[in-house]
Amino acid sequence: MTNRLGSARFLRNFASPTFLVFTLVISSHSYANNEEEVAGYVFLGADLRAKQGDKFFPIAAVDKRNIHIEKGSRIRKVENTAVCSLTNNIILSENFAEILSFDYKFASMSSGQAEADAFAQMFRTEALADATVSKKEWEFQQVNDTSHDNAPDVEAAAAEMKQDSIDYNDYVEELVDTGSLSGSMKNDTIFVDFEILPQNDLPSAYCAVVVSYDHPDEEKNGIPVREAFVRARYIGDLKKGEIERIRFSRKLSQFQETNVQCDLLLYSNEFGQVATNLSKALKPVTAAQAAKWLSLSGLSE
Repeated sequence: MTNRLGSARFLRNFASPTFLVFTLVISSHSYANNEEEVAGYVFLGADLRAKQGDKFFPIAAVDKRNIHIEKGSRIRKVENTAVCSLTNNIILSENFAEILSFDYKFASMSSGQAEADAFAQMFRTEALADATVSKKEWEFQQVNDTSHDNAPDVEAAAAEMKQDSIDYNDYVEELVDTGSLSGSMKNDTIFVDFEILPQNDLPSAYCAVVVSYDHPDEEKNGIPVREAFVRARYIGDLKKGEIERIRFSRKLSQFQETNVQCDLLLYSNEFGQVATNLSKALKPVTAAQAAKWLSLSGLSE
């Protein structure tokens, strides 16, 4: 089934003559109002690419296990957790879904691992101390059976070892309780939770989460530059009028949470990108307006 308005990715370069003409058209035509039939939506969307090796390739489809990429005339697979990128585009779609809620949070899984490593080391130290103390106590008993001259030294060594173990355990627990172990850690994971209400059936839907943030550029004396992470996630078939709750996590590179913005994009393997209430510069259009813009883009039949 083909989207009758197309999932038009028709403006790859916003400085192009096509974009200038498009701008003139939308400034001279009103969008669909409540009294006119809405046939589709125009919005600022994005073409997705997934990384294989050191290059990015257009995404053809996404399923539970893989992202399918267009590599020349062939379709290849990468893991569904692959690093992605995007190219902004003006999109025309006849499909729409409402995002009822959209929550996200970041965490440092590395800090969790640091705490686990610290506790493991604490248990190893405690076990070693117990073994050493047992040996010292055995030596103390042997000395006590034969001579009392060295008994205080052996007993003191055992007591000191016990105290060192207790002090180390207290130190580790204090680091964990105060967050000192994770304080210097950067976030490396995003957890996403949202509810979606489609206005159309959306077979084989998937989404992309875009995390943009400020990163100090060392080559520019620490002046912040805008960088972004993009990750995709398969959703499945969405039914018209049925609310679905989607929850997932994705691994990111480590980053500091500075001026962070998170965007959610929706796609269908069958229809391409789908408009949502979170889509940027979202405008409803009539069939005539859609046909006009498709004609300008050279995509009309």
